[in-house]
Amino acid sequence: MLKIEFAYRECYKSEGKMAEVPNVEFIRNKINIGHLSPLEHVAITVEIICDRGVSHELVRHRIASFSQECIVGNTKIKKNLTVQELYNKPKQYQQMTCIKSINNEGQVILNRVAAVFRKGIQDVYKVITDSGYEITCTMEHKFLSTGIKYIPLKNLQIGDIVLTNGRPCLIQISDEELTNMYDTYTPQDIAEVLKVPCHTIYRKLKKLRIFEKHKNDYDQAKYTKNHTEESYDKMSETIQQQYNDGREVWNKGITEDMHPSVAAQGEALRAHHYNNKGGENNSNWKTGISVYREYKRDENCCEFCGEDDKLEVHHLDENRDNNDVDNLVKVCITCHGRLHHGWHVGKSAFPSTITSIEYIGKEETYDIEMEAPYHNYVANGFIVHNSTRYCNYSGNGLAVIDPCFWDPSSFMYRCPTSEAPKETAMSCREIWYEAMKAAEIAYNKLISLNASPQEARSVLPNSTKTAIVVTQNIRQWRHFFRLRALGMTGKPHPQMIELALPMMKAFKKDYFPLFENLQNENE
Repeated sequence: MLKIEFAYRECYKSEGKMAEVPNVEFIRNKINIGHLSPLEHVAITVEIICDRGVSHELVRHRIASFSQECIVGNTKIKKNLTVQELYNKPKQYQQMTCIKSINNEGQVILNRVAAVFRKGIQDVYKVITDSGYEITCTMEHKFLSTGIKYIPLKNLQIGDIVLTNGRPCLIQISDEELTNMYDTYTPQDIAEVLKVPCHTIYRKLKKLRIFEKHKNDYDQAKYTKNHTEESYDKMSETIQQQYNDGREVWNKGITEDMHPSVAAQGEALRAHHYNNKGGENNSNWKTGISVYREYKRDENCCEFCGEDDKLEVHHLDENRDNNDVDNLVKVCITCHGRLHHGWHVGKSAFPSTITSIEYIGKEETYDIEMEAPYHNYVANGFIVHNSTRYCNYSGNGLAVIDPCFWDPSSFMYRCPTSEAPKETAMSCREIWYEAMKAAEIAYNKLISLNASPQEARSVLPNSTKTAIVVTQNIRQWRHFFRLRALGMTGKPHPQMIELALPMMKAFKKDYFPLFENLQNENE
């Protein structure tokens, strides 16, 4: 309210009259005389639960901002791949890419990307946890919390728990405390005090870029063997001068029968060295080139990352005897190792506490749709829900919105049935209900036939439940209510009235007097 008053005061050059409490009467007078442009400086955001028919009506208000969950382009989804980089790849490459998802048991698995799409410029926030994880996303982006429950950022706050992918840090002190300890103690001493493996301390010090070889060691002389830099230089010069004067290696020109050490070396080489032959004479010969080695011989790049260095063939089910073509993929040596040993730091999710949520500004945003049944992925270490433009309703039932314009007795229709010889009366709502059941059956049948959610959605009706987040400035909200709640330019759709009237009443209650002069004829 103060921001609106400030905008009005700027218009009338009366900034000096601003107080800590907004002047409601001053704002009311300006609205009543039709001076509405200062209202454009303040926006209100709401989440609307409605059916798809109503959401199609909402997006006709093009000056509004509509959002779903999104992340910024530099978010990493693999070690060397960001979501923006994946978006810029060809669609065929996108759909061959595997990134991390989490299953219902909380275990990290590989899952294929179904689609990557840009969501436009939106307000984004940086989230930081006590484990050092960071991500920048919109308020609508959903994070996995305990109990396999996805919660949008707008419903999270500092101190809440989200799940991340990796291993909890064994070092239970801050980076600053560790740095201070390292000024005095060796890594071995620190590991003993904190009761953690020594290599954990080394890895953390190197990550902080403060590791120094042999720092704080008690006996520095053991690393120099009592030599100084000058003595090393003198020794090197002496040895070089000896070779210049004709010194030779001790065994040069000596045969086996001349010295027992040379004889022992020759015997060892003859006993253990073996030059393998090629083809059928090779000790590893297995009756010809196997099917999997012939697989895609002309393929010149990895099917996962596109690299063309050191290509190998991977068995998807990890059964080397199953050389069916559908079980084989051509991969580079790096991806091959990751497929066998995991693409992730840890193999499960662990809790991490949010320590900061900070508004960053407006940035270009993107999102990823993952293949069913696990509609989630790991982004910057966070386990997040993908936007799933096409939700998979199988298993949970089709969620629909009951139309407000039909009651059980509306427009009775006579319909014969095979069970009853007489005609049975059905209301419009009962006919609608039967249509919803038929749509759900058809949708589930398509899913059972391995149709993708985006393909199966073609049979879903307009009554399918959806959620949309809408942001408009106050002037546009007033215009929206005049059209959709009050019908200033004609009678609105019944479902839009059902939605807009309660919203207008809530706005009038929470943002009085900005909407008080919008009157319903029935009020």
